[in-house]
Amino acid sequence: MDDHDLKTSSSTQGSIPDNRPIASGIHLTFRNRHGSVQHYYHFLFACIVPLVRIWNSITISLSGRDVSVRSCAIMDDLLYQLRLPRLVIMDPAAHTAIYDRRAESANIERPLFITLEGYDDPVRYNAEVFTSVRDQLLFRFIDEIQSETQEINRLFTGTGPRVVIIRRLSAAKFYSEAECEIKTAGSERRSVANMDEVCSVALRYSENVLVAALEGRSLYYQMALFAAADIVIGQHGAALGNLLWARNGIKLIEIIPKELKDRVRECDYFGDLARCLSVRHYRLWQELPHGPVDTGMLANILRMITANSPASRSSLEVLSGLPKDSSISRSRTAKRSLWVTWRKLRHLATRAWRKLRHLAARASSLLMP
Repeated sequence: MDDHDLKTSSSTQGSIPDNRPIASGIHLTFRNRHGSVQHYYHFLFACIVPLVRIWNSITISLSGRDVSVRSCAIMDDLLYQLRLPRLVIMDPAAHTAIYDRRAESANIERPLFITLEGYDDPVRYNAEVFTSVRDQLLFRFIDEIQSETQEINRLFTGTGPRVVIIRRLSAAKFYSEAECEIKTAGSERRSVANMDEVCSVALRYSENVLVAALEGRSLYYQMALFAAADIVIGQHGAALGNLLWARNGIKLIEIIPKELKDRVRECDYFGDLARCLSVRHYRLWQELPHGPVDTGMLANILRMITANSPASRSSLEVLSGLPKDSSISRSRTAKRSLWVTWRKLRHLATRAWRKLRHLAARASSLLMP
C-alpha cells in the first residue's frame, strides 16, 4: 500500500462537538479530488474503491474497532450494501468536527485517524487497484450478482452482441435540497432527445438491445449489467464509471455534448478510464446537452464494432468471461505510468498557460488609458 494512498495522523485523539468521549476506533476520511461523494462517480472512485482496497488490512490489524466514515447522503444505501462489519456512517458535520478537534489534549480514548486518497481524477487511475477491488466484490457478492445477471439474461432474447443503452432519469429530489453539496444530476444536466431512434439504430446491428436506467438500482445490478454487456452506449456521466465492473472486450460509445469539448480535453474521465482498463472507447459528439444524437454517426460506429463481435453468451459465460488474471504485464504498466505522467504534465501546462493569459489580459487592461 502506497504512503500517499493511506495517511495516518500522528495525533489520534479528539472529541465530538458536545465534548462527549469518543470510543476508541478508526476515523476514516475520504479525500475526493473533484466533485462530491454524494454523486455516484465520485462516490464510487473516492469512497468505494479506496475503502474496499484497505478494508481487510485495517480490520485484521485493528480488529474489534469501529470504523467511522462520513455519510454520502443518497449514496449511503450503496455503502450499506457492502455489508462491512463495524462500519459506522456519521453525519458529515459531526465527522468533520471530530477530525478538526483531533489535537485536543482531553484524557479520553483516542481514535486512529486515517485519510484515504480518492481515485476520482484520471491522473490517479490505477488498473491494478481497480482490478483488485472488482475481484474482491465479485467474489464476495457472487450470489447477488448472479441473481441480477439471471434477470438481465431474460431481457436478452435475441442473437448478436449485447448492447446496453443507458437512459438518464430525472434527478432525485435530494439534488435540489440544501443538504446537497453540488446541485443537479441525471437528465437535468444532459439527456438524449431521440432515444427511440438510438434504439432503432442499435437494433439494426443486434437483436440484443437493452435500455436501462441506473438511478435507484443496487450496486449488484450495476455490476451485473456492465459485466453482461458487449457494447455500452451512454452519455458522458457517472453511470459510465461502472466500466470498473466490465469484462474484457467490452466497447464503450460515449455521447458527449460539444459544449464539454474543452473540459473533456483537459480531463477525459471516461476516455482515460477506458484506456486504463483496456476498453475500446468511441466518442460521439452531441450538438446540445439535451439535443438529438447523430444516428448516422452512431450507425457507422456500431457497424465497425459489430463486424467481428461474438454472439451473445449465457449467464454463466457472462461471469466466467470476467478477467481472471489481475496482474498486468510490466510493459503495459510502464506504458500506463508514462501515460499518467504525460497527463499530469499536460494538465499543469494547460493551467499555467491559462494563468499567463489571464495575467496578460489583466496587465493590458491596467495599461489602457
